[in-house]
Amino acid sequence: MNSTQALIGRENETVQREWPDEAVNRFWDHFARREDTSQKYFSRMWATQLTKLLRDTGQLKGKLLDYGCGPGYLLEKLAKEPIDCYGADPSAQSVEQTEARLEDLPNWKGCLKVTGTPIDYEPA
Repeated sequence: MNSTQALIGRENETVQREWPDEAVNRFWDHFARREDTSQKYFSRMWATQLTKLLRDTGQLKGKLLDYGCGPGYLLEKLAKEPIDCYGADPSAQSVEQTEARLEDLPNWKGCLKVTGTPIDYEPA
């Protein structure tokens, strides 16, 4: 292990100690609940443009997973397209909000509460 890898390892430990999963989930839940901050979600501000970009480049086909979907702002636009849309988020409150917001959309397939990351990540 070189000095850069050791530094990254120490930084990861510090982040995990200071921002455990539960604290991160509480932060995003609070952010999503408030109308004044929910307007600032990246996916809410850019959902229309991202959907158009995906449509224009031929990427809207098959199935789509929004990993870390939050309250589902991007999925709300995407589920109106001719693709099967799925969400995943570590926050139970975000999963509930997403399900409630999208339950009537025909291409909405569901949201799952997840823990951890979808891959094992080890800093290089």
